[in-house]
Amino acid sequence: MKTRIITALLALLLVAPAAWAQAPLTIPYSGLLIDNGVPVTANATLTFSLYGASTGGTPRWTETVPGVAVVTGRFATDLGGVSPLTVADAADPAWLEVSYGATVLTPRVRLQSVPFAFMSQQAVTAQTAQTASAVALNSVDGASVLNGSITAADVNTATIQARVTGTCAAGQKILPLAADGTVTCGIDADTTYTAGNGLMLTGPQLSVDTTAIQARVTGTCTAGQKVLSIAANGTVTCGIDADTTYAAGNGLVLSGTTFGVLLGANSVSGSNLVTGAASVAGAAFTRDASLPTCVIYGDQTGTLAFTAGTNCRAAAPISLPHGATVNGLTCLASDGAVGTGDITVTLYQKVWSPFILNTVATTGPSLDGVTNPQILTSPPFTTTVDNTIGVYVLRVDFASDASAYTTNLALYGCVVNYN
Repeated sequence: MKTRIITALLALLLVAPAAWAQAPLTIPYSGLLIDNGVPVTANATLTFSLYGASTGGTPRWTETVPGVAVVTGRFATDLGGVSPLTVADAADPAWLEVSYGATVLTPRVRLQSVPFAFMSQQAVTAQTAQTASAVALNSVDGASVLNGSITAADVNTATIQARVTGTCAAGQKILPLAADGTVTCGIDADTTYTAGNGLMLTGPQLSVDTTAIQARVTGTCTAGQKVLSIAANGTVTCGIDADTTYAAGNGLVLSGTTFGVLLGANSVSGSNLVTGAASVAGAAFTRDASLPTCVIYGDQTGTLAFTAGTNCRAAAPISLPHGATVNGLTCLASDGAVGTGDITVTLYQKVWSPFILNTVATTGPSLDGVTNPQILTSPPFTTTVDNTIGVYVLRVDFASDASAYTTNLALYGCVVNYN
């Protein structure tokens, strides 16, 4: 079967009225359909497609129009009546391909000038306009204006201020501003100024009022002196600090002019001084009742008092994590007594079966006559904590001699280091 079509594109879109009417986005199309030399008379299904080339490619637009009336081969329809057309669909070059049923008719027909009435000389809305002789008011936005196309000559300076180009010298102000951007200068002789809080006004000059706001402090005092007073201009008067009274708060001890840090109850705990340490305050130690009477005080103000020639002992349990490596024993004590070896602390492991005391570490003895807190440490050692066979205990021994004791013996607490 040989089918061919003789086509004609009608020029209806050229008949746009002079008034600003919306152009229809369709193309009138008519033709003569002949099948094997015989004009077709039937209701035909026609498919129309637009391509960018005469052969091959992918269609930009396509639509299928069923039931097109064909009488003695002649038919007419509107392209875009089923699938809407856009200006981009019909952009040049545009080739029209027609299919009759499943038969593609060749060759494709190129659209000529008539369908390009999409770009009308007069349009209510134009996607792209090369030249416009008239534009409706308020119809052009800023993005549609060509950069640099508006010059100073296009600006109505009666409505919009031209770029200000003039300047005034120091001490002057702009009096009037001309439409073309030039300025007239003059002295500011009629403006009244007042000084607010913290400011002073002397003639035309504002400055900081140092009777209300402190000037930058620039003076310094030598070591052992303190600032007695600060002048308005920032200078200082120095003097010896002879009348200030100091006191030791929680966690500190004051001896003369020296502050120290304490361990134990009501003070900084050992775990805050040594990372990974377990601490026991002095107040946690319990006196060994089997020994002669002695008094144990656990805070930093307490003392130990007992009769010369006797001993005193106290103990406290300490919790250590199973498997940890213990590597240090540190205690804080005061020893104002005479003689030697007054205070020592020992870390034991109390084994349950058989019941024995295994010595882990012992601190060196305290220094006699030192009333300030002193640190007692053990020699270097390491041991692994085993909580499956027993518990760990700290024991403090106050060993006396024939000399008389003062009331300055005290244990503030101990720290066991581990990791």
